Amino acid sequence: MSIVLADVLRNPVFLRTKPDLAVGEDQLGRRIRWVHSTDVFEAASLLRGDELLLTTGIGLAGADAQRRRRYVRGLAEIGLGALALELGWVFAELPPDMVDEAAERGLPLIALRQLVPFVEITESVNSAIVDSSIVGLRFADALSQALSDALAHGATAEVLLARLGELVRAPAMLIGPDGAPLCWTGDGTGGADAPPSSAELLDGGGCGATVSVDGVPFATLVVGKPGAQSRDVVRDALDRACPAFALQLLSDRAGLATRLHASRQLLHRLAAADASPGALRALAGAVGLPVEGSDYLVALVDGGQPRGPALLREVAARLGARHAVTALDEQAVLLVAVPTGSVSAPPLDDRVADLLAGLLPRTEQPRAAVGPVATDLAGAAASLRQARAALRAGGVVPGTGPVAVASRLTAERMLLDRPTAELDQLVAEHLGGLVALPPPRREELLATLESYLDTARSKAATARRLRLHRQTLYQRLRRIEQVLGRDLDDPRIATGLALAVRAWRIRSNVPVTRDP
Repeated sequence: MSIVLADVLRNPVFLRTKPDLAVGEDQLGRRIRWVHSTDVFEAASLLRGDELLLTTGIGLAGADAQRRRRYVRGLAEIGLGALALELGWVFAELPPDMVDEAAERGLPLIALRQLVPFVEITESVNSAIVDSSIVGLRFADALSQALSDALAHGATAEVLLARLGELVRAPAMLIGPDGAPLCWTGDGTGGADAPPSSAELLDGGGCGATVSVDGVPFATLVVGKPGAQSRDVVRDALDRACPAFALQLLSDRAGLATRLHASRQLLHRLAAADASPGALRALAGAVGLPVEGSDYLVALVDGGQPRGPALLREVAARLGARHAVTALDEQAVLLVAVPTGSVSAPPLDDRVADLLAGLLPRTEQPRAAVGPVATDLAGAAASLRQARAALRAGGVVPGTGPVAVASRLTAERMLLDRPTAELDQLVAEHLGGLVALPPPRREELLATLESYLDTARSKAATARRLRLHRQTLYQRLRRIEQVLGRDLDDPRIATGLALAVRAWRIRSNVPVTRDP
């Protein structure tokens, strides 16, 4: 169990520090499951995520801007809940580079302006977390017991769901493996005959959990904004409710096995790209997916994310989309289908990417990928193939983040399909003199060239991105032109240079070195 950042900021002892939230006004609902204090620079290796870290900054004494940025970046990548820096020991104010990095990584950053012993803060806030945990555990026990009792008396899924809705005081629904509602309680707007929208329930402050049957994620349990307890308490308690629904679903073993098998076969056929349109339509129909009048898209999460299937099901639930999820070649793979024309802005692939990014830790390297939108089932095979290509390409493109989107990595995907000899020839033709320089200077100029081309040859934007003084940037650009013997502002030259830089990164697998 946990509390949220807003609870910490209201804590009486924490308020004595005169906290100043420099980054994170939009993340007051961020989960804080424990408070930890350390001045060790390698603090990220000591944490598991969702902590509030208290530090005096002594471990950063003498560190330059680049090293401070690396400190913040490391904490953000392990999913730290918030960082609180006590001023007065090393820093009179928060270093601007730390503020910038925290904002870029979405890590709440707090300045503590009044000295309060960290032991008092940890005791007070951690006590509040423990109290919250006790309340949550009691609620989860009561919820689990009530559903178990109902199941023992022969309750159907509808009866279980109604009991769940009563206990959390919110509308609830059980979504099948294809994204269609299996049963639901009234939402107060459409009457008992009209199912609520899972997307509306979740966007309105609700939460969900995955129901696994025989170890295989099968259904999704969704409740609206709870009235009985806080959202965090209900979210954690839902995990205790899922076994009752799993046992009830097992009563239809034959139908369950058929749908799971059809879901696996459909995605395996798409991966192999060897199925006829008729076979795909038959499998989609068995799963419950529409076979016409829909747009299709594939998203995947790599095997390093153990909750991959659950994350993908949550994405589908937030879309309110019919879907199929299965494990494929050590990846969790999602196929979604939405009615044609139902998604306008943002486009479907961007929307799926945004939802996934909100569920994954912020990282430099992608852990998930989204393929392009297809207009028929056969095109979904290409969406899967291009999602996998995007995951590979994202590993060599700076700033990709946790989700690689195929439509944003078109050039990289095309280059990855070319023979290495062609890539080497492209690099030699356009960048020969530049890549022949010694590594530190080579990387510095390549990073400058890449940023300059990516910003449509805007010197102001390039200077901001690389955090350079204008004069330093101008000197680098002149040096690049001297080495290459090319006019960087000639659009006919710029396209070839941009492709060549990407080809060199793919061949060398070297990320961009960013200036502090």
